[in-house]
Amino acid sequence: MPAATEGPTVALSFANNFWGKEDAGVPPLLDRMLAAKQTNDELRAFYAARASIEDEYARKLLSLSRKSLGSHETGGLKTSLDTVRGEVESIAKQHSSIANQMKTELEEPLAAFAGGMKERRKIVQNTVEKLLKVKVQQTQSVNKSRDKYEQECLKIKGYLAQGHMVMGQEERKNKAKLEKTQISLATSNSEYEMAIKALEDTTARWNREWKAAADKFQDLEEERLDFTKSSLWTFANIASTVCVSDDASCEKIRLSLEKMEVEKDIINFITERGTGQEIPDPPKYINFCRGDVEDHESIASVDPEDAYSVAQFPRSINPAFRSSSPQPSTYSSHHDPNSSLARDLAHQDPLPRRFENLSGSLSGNLSESLFGSLFGSLFGSLFGNLFGSLCGSRCGNLCGNLCESLFVRLFVSPFVSPYGNLFGIHTLLQVES
Repeated sequence: MPAATEGPTVALSFANNFWGKEDAGVPPLLDRMLAAKQTNDELRAFYAARASIEDEYARKLLSLSRKSLGSHETGGLKTSLDTVRGEVESIAKQHSSIANQMKTELEEPLAAFAGGMKERRKIVQNTVEKLLKVKVQQTQSVNKSRDKYEQECLKIKGYLAQGHMVMGQEERKNKAKLEKTQISLATSNSEYEMAIKALEDTTARWNREWKAAADKFQDLEEERLDFTKSSLWTFANIASTVCVSDDASCEKIRLSLEKMEVEKDIINFITERGTGQEIPDPPKYINFCRGDVEDHESIASVDPEDAYSVAQFPRSINPAFRSSSPQPSTYSSHHDPNSSLARDLAHQDPLPRRFENLSGSLSGNLSESLFGSLFGSLFGSLFGNLFGSLCGSRCGNLCGNLCESLFVRLFVSPFVSPYGNLFGIHTLLQVES
């Protein structure tokens, strides 16, 4: 295949890459439209089944929450079991709400979108198919009239050649056949020219209509891919609000959607299924009577794919493209770094609270021991000497120890322990920062 003639660089589009000989670009695009319809139907059935599962699960949970649980229990266990029943009922209502949300925000919008897309596709596809049918019929008519015209030209050449070799009765018969064939040749030539003209007009109309249809098909595909991406993103957000434990799976869905790009899908499809940029030229008129058949044979010996023009149609922006964008998650735990989910996923290392108690206890005990020994000994010695001089040394030692212990208990501990706890808190804040 000869290299395509270099032209102005334009963005990859359906209108520039689905041409080719014998309208080779038509089947891939029509197959793509059919596949888009099937995908919409399958996705709609998926949403309906998913909502049905949620609804059935909600009804079973609600039935479970109404069964007796701990009917003979009392006290704290009774309260706990009542809480379990209440939470199960709350979960059932949440799943029922999710089922309705999937129907109203996923299934119904998809059904409306698919219905509108189907109607738009039918209008374009019916126009293209009707015109293609006419073009095929006219091409067959051109081939048939050309063959007839060519055969009659060959007959005339044969009769002319025989006219120089026959005499008498045979010459008159040959001349009669020649005249009859010449009359028929005029009719065949007229039919051939009219068929060529009609096909030329139809080809020009077909090129315009197919270019417009390709643009509309790309519009439909861009809108469908964008809508499907947004719909699946909404599905992931709805599903993630039901249960936090499902968030990991939903995040994988989000990551895969973030990697999808409408433009990349379009380009990949064009690259894989595109049939080329060559727009074949209509067949040329051949005057077989004039002896153009030899020139025609020489032309036919050349690669017929050389007769084409390169598609370089500019593409306008589709205003309906990217009409909806994915919304970020509204689940609070996804954005709270101090949530239990963040701790479970090791997003932060919680600081042990024992360190606070340990620091406060050590500081309090150290302060209490230091101040107690200093002031307790001084106070105990003073009162011990006083009572010792009055009542004797043994009574003085006993009174001194008693006074030292009372002083620590009454004056030192109440004032020193809070400072120890405060020191422990201050140490914890420093470590956390």
